[in-house]
Amino acid sequence: MQKALATDIDHTISLRAVPIVLVALIIGILLAFAPAAQAQGSTPAVDATPAASPEVAAVGTNALGNVLMSYEFLEMPQVPMTARLLRITLAPGASVPMHTHPGIEFDYVESGTLTAVPNGTMVISVDGEQSQVTESQTLSEGSGVMYPPETGMSLRNEGDEDVVLLSAVLLSVGNDVESTITYTEGEPTDTDFEGVSFVVLGDGLIQQFPDAPATVAVDRLTVDAGAPVPGFSGVAMLSKESGSLAFEATEGAVQVTRTENPQLQPNAIPGQEFELNDNDAAFFPAGYETIQRPDSQDSLTLVRLLVLPEGDLAAEPAVVTALPTEVAATDDGEATNAGDGFGVGAIVALNVDAVNIRAEATTDSEIVDTFPAGTQFEITGNPVEGESYTWYPVQGVGDLSSVEGWLVTDFMDVIDSAPEGESQTDGDGSSGTQDEAEATPEAASALEAAGGEVEIGATVQVTEDTVRVREEPNAGAFIINTYDTGTEMEVLDGPVQADGFSWYQVEVLETGVVGWTAVDFLEVVEPAQ
Repeated sequence: MQKALATDIDHTISLRAVPIVLVALIIGILLAFAPAAQAQGSTPAVDATPAASPEVAAVGTNALGNVLMSYEFLEMPQVPMTARLLRITLAPGASVPMHTHPGIEFDYVESGTLTAVPNGTMVISVDGEQSQVTESQTLSEGSGVMYPPETGMSLRNEGDEDVVLLSAVLLSVGNDVESTITYTEGEPTDTDFEGVSFVVLGDGLIQQFPDAPATVAVDRLTVDAGAPVPGFSGVAMLSKESGSLAFEATEGAVQVTRTENPQLQPNAIPGQEFELNDNDAAFFPAGYETIQRPDSQDSLTLVRLLVLPEGDLAAEPAVVTALPTEVAATDDGEATNAGDGFGVGAIVALNVDAVNIRAEATTDSEIVDTFPAGTQFEITGNPVEGESYTWYPVQGVGDLSSVEGWLVTDFMDVIDSAPEGESQTDGDGSSGTQDEAEATPEAASALEAAGGEVEIGATVQVTEDTVRVREEPNAGAFIINTYDTGTEMEVLDGPVQADGFSWYQVEVLETGVVGWTAVDFLEVVEPAQ
């Protein structure tokens, strides 16, 4: 890891602008919006009180597995808020420099002996008893520590064996969060992180949460072969540790992340299918209904991050439909795809490492480049059958927009389908997705009414379903989320001309999400004041 990359995390970074670096993963969820989300007041200190019983505090009427960490907070970080689960390994002598960040962090010792050094008050859990301390503590297997926001922390391995930590972090993201990490003893160097490694188990975005006390817990849940996964009525991240879990997104919000390419993902499109590999995660910002698994599926173990508020969540729990296991290793060790939904304008992600992008739809054509699992592309044309494969022309998303070639469907999953009837294929086989298509009559009328431009400060609403809000004002930028007809937004900036379209920076009024969208699918509902 280079120091230059380490210093990048002192600023709000984009969802795809730079790779996730080691330091960022250790100290928590450092992925934020670019442009940033709705401005908040300065992040308050989180009042916290030890939960009376870890087995009771977080459950209510919800079923828990083996509770590893649990704490009751009188006040949660402000939304929008990101959540992350990860596993960190510290080799003997390794350490993480003293730092703070504006959010909650839990560290549970799975093996080894951790030396936890605070600058402020931290809460330790030893033999089921919680206590607030301000001095360094030596924590053995089965013990844990919780750091409230802005509490200084340094993690050290002063023993002779590896320390393995299961970590959970909840961070506010917004314009007022100038830095997601502050090193209190000067900028780190490469040598400061020698012997530190990690695996990301899941990422998620919480856009709405009650202004009320809440209990945060991490548990390990094992269900028998064919048994259902019990539902949860609060925020829930399910990271698969072992076994089988395949499902279709049916109703409500679910975000699926892959450990090979950790980053926030938009909500799944209804009908989109997934199978979780080990350490992949499904994140449910409004909870989920019980998942009835097929009898054929084997025993399943999940690590779950759970947040249960005293108040009700604004949305209903998601409903997912379990599927038979269909993503299986082929003779060459690669994977086949359980999902469908391919089409012009769909956004896909590679589901295995070392996938070749070909210049033509044949296996003996020139290799344009090779990419790891999780790399995203947009389908730009119609499929071609050849050599027992189905090939699609694709273009890289975001920083890879200059990459064009052909991909086989076996090695990619659809993460954002093009709306039916909204994508168009030009004569040369290229396409424009919904937010790059011709303007609807309603949108054109709105633009004319605004004198050719939409004024900064105007309130607009979306005129079509599944309109994409992107990270940057161009058609290849990362898609933050999609929004349906009637969603109201405030115009913050623009227009920016790119790819033949006029882009405006908007803030989604209901959630505070900020991004860019083409004017073609917006209409003015309230002029700027």
